[in-house]
Amino acid sequence: MGYSESTIRQETIRIFEKLQLGGRNEARKYFLENRERFGISAASKGEVPSSREEFAH
Repeated sequence: MGYSESTIRQETIRIFEKLQLGGRNEARKYFLENRERFGISAASKGEVPSSREEFAH
């Protein structure tokens, strides 16, 4: 696409700051806790994706 690694990193940091998240792990937790807000059905209670495969579909 033509975006540098630095640009992606800077934009990611801005997103984390806007959401008041400390990094990727907090962002993942936020996403998993708010799946329905993003139009993604919630997993069964206690079920947490173990890999990126679930997000690839």
